[in-house]
Amino acid sequence: KAEFQPENIKDEKELQSQLTIFIKAKFPELKIEREVITKSKNELDIVIDDNLVLELKVPKNRTHLRNLSAQLEEYAEEYPNLCAVIADTSGNPLPDGKTLDITEEINEYTDKYQRKYKVPSIVLNVRMRA
Repeated sequence: KAEFQPENIKDEKELQSQLTIFIKAKFPELKIEREVITKSKNELDIVIDDNLVLELKVPKNRTHLRNLSAQLEEYAEEYPNLCAVIADTSGNPLPDGKTLDITEEINEYTDKYQRKYKVPSIVLNVRMRA
């Protein structure tokens, strides 16, 4: 986590791409797959060595974090080695001219993910670009 510093991103797919490239460069011996479809028709963002699942989210509001909770609950049944990777985009401008501030909600939900589902989270400070 400490070594990965994402470039400014446009969306979740760009973050997924950057993280995949970083992991492949840092750990070339690992098998890294993106957007893996499970037996239950879910799409996992990144799967490492058919063992570790990274589920990425770039939340814009509390609802995105609540939806991630449901995803993690479902995925944890099939994949015990699961980690949420959340982009904290606080400080980025919103379309209405205000500034996004979602850090508190992210902290609240990462605690919940750990307590309820035993899923750790990595929170990255990320800047958005148009």
